[in-house]
Amino acid sequence: MANQIRADLKKSGFVANEIKSVWTPQQSIEWLGFIWNLYNSTLEIPNKKFQGLKLCISALLEGTIRPTCRNLAKVCGKIISMKPALGSICQIMTRHLHMMINTRIYWDSFIHLNDDILQELRFWYFQCEKLHFKCITPMFRLPERIIYSDASEYAGAGFTVGDNHIVHFMWDKEDRIKSSTWRELKAVKNILESLQLMLCGKLIKLYTDNQNVVKIVQKGSMKLDLQVIALDIFHICLNNNIVLEVEWIPRNENTCADALSKIFDFDDWGVSQNIFNFFNSLWGPFTCDTFADDRNKKLAVFFSKFFTPGTSGVDAFAYDWSKFNNWVVPPVNLITRAINHMQMCKAKGVLVVPKWKSAIFWPRIVDRFTDTYQKFVKDFREYKNPKTFFVAGSHDNSIFAKQPFNSHVLSQWKQFEDYANNPRLASVIEVLPSIIESSKAKSTNNKYRIYFEKFRKWCVLFGLQYSPATSTTISLYIGGLIQQGISVSVLEANYYSIKWHHDKNFKDNPCSDEFLSLIVEGGKRILSKPINKKEPVTPEILQMIISKYGIENDLSSLRICVLCLLGFSGFLRYSELAAIKAKHITFFEGLRGGIPQEKSRDVNVCGIFS
Repeated sequence: MANQIRADLKKSGFVANEIKSVWTPQQSIEWLGFIWNLYNSTLEIPNKKFQGLKLCISALLEGTIRPTCRNLAKVCGKIISMKPALGSICQIMTRHLHMMINTRIYWDSFIHLNDDILQELRFWYFQCEKLHFKCITPMFRLPERIIYSDASEYAGAGFTVGDNHIVHFMWDKEDRIKSSTWRELKAVKNILESLQLMLCGKLIKLYTDNQNVVKIVQKGSMKLDLQVIALDIFHICLNNNIVLEVEWIPRNENTCADALSKIFDFDDWGVSQNIFNFFNSLWGPFTCDTFADDRNKKLAVFFSKFFTPGTSGVDAFAYDWSKFNNWVVPPVNLITRAINHMQMCKAKGVLVVPKWKSAIFWPRIVDRFTDTYQKFVKDFREYKNPKTFFVAGSHDNSIFAKQPFNSHVLSQWKQFEDYANNPRLASVIEVLPSIIESSKAKSTNNKYRIYFEKFRKWCVLFGLQYSPATSTTISLYIGGLIQQGISVSVLEANYYSIKWHHDKNFKDNPCSDEFLSLIVEGGKRILSKPINKKEPVTPEILQMIISKYGIENDLSSLRICVLCLLGFSGFLRYSELAAIKAKHITFFEGLRGGIPQEKSRDVNVCGIFS
């Protein structure tokens, strides 16, 4: 067959390149910069291309070459050239690089490598050889889960076909002013994050009625706020081995998800964080928030009404509460059921209810004949000034959003009401958080808030408590950051953000632990860059300068030689050399000239040249 092909080419007038031609059948061959592996049916990247990419990236990260737009574009070009084999990941994981390149003034302008760019560069350096190659002839595969997603003005939602797992979450004020594309994309991210355990290792088909979402999930976006969410989706899929296929459908075919997104949760209110923190330090630590969502939760372990990011389970009544020290703040219509469930599970915890003697749940708390509390109530306290006790939900129409709660509140706590019942002290308590935050600059508070949120997400991912956190948890988190090779400033920002959170929320600070302090100090030494001291100027260096420039007739070159010699012989700084004028030069007999002694800062300097 090979001989016949060669003969046909020759008869047709073509001259074959014998060096590049392979005339024997091959199952794997390198052609056009790729390895065509017919045995595995994959299009692969040659190892030399990976090594070339890593060489360019390491030069940027180590500072051996200047970080310019030209050098960044070189790295981007190498990555994009791999797209036929790696797919759309080459686009979504280079968006920040492209954003920086597009801001260039000229190609060789110096640029600052921010955290987002460094993250992308490190991803390609450490992960490029671990990525899966695309199939040349992909086989059709049925999706293992089908999800429909939608977002309305005030909520986002989705559901899985078959088992009908419903995900629902309310938007806050900041979310509602975002674009519809942002909300639709955020809905996809929240759905995947909420269901990631059951979606792990599966092919997922997700339907949305927004065409932009399909493109952004696949390729990313040049808009920063959309790119951040696209990267979150990418990392969720990568960490959980999820193969995600997003497809657009018309709005009239997405009616179920649309209806779910229009459910208004009036019960997404909660208890003030400051009040919870104070009582948790006195009566805790609590280990489970039994009625919560991802926005108003107070603990890492919480049960929610619908699937929501970070939830430990849907429908609190489906779980055994005896395993936890429960923080129970149920909606009013579920108070009776919550009491019954606590009795059935023989659970312990704190139940927070309004003091409504005419309510249907009241006889379950107080015996109507003796007017005493039921036997299962071991202790109680009445909070008589509840205006700052509850906080409103995410929407202006939610409970407590338009007017404060004025009824008395009963709880199991013991001491805080002694201060809160005094109007003068209550007003002081209300402003304590703002006073504490005023001890730091606004930019510092914002920075600490961002870094602590990263720590919170990490704790939720591994099922660890973040507030209050243990010194072991923080040590593991800091140790992981050190292994990522972050800068010393980022390490300190993460550490101090966690310390600041515990300080301002009335918690014993785990950051004072000696073991943790040693971890941080060790990280600083590992991550700090060695100081490269400049070598001193020697006579040999001056001789090289004179031999190169001193023989020219160019006045500019001769001036450089004179300045170098004068500065070396007179120990002069550049500022002192630049300040020399004609009046400072005096000619002496036997010498070409000299500079009289003058006072310069704290030392006397003089110079003579011949």
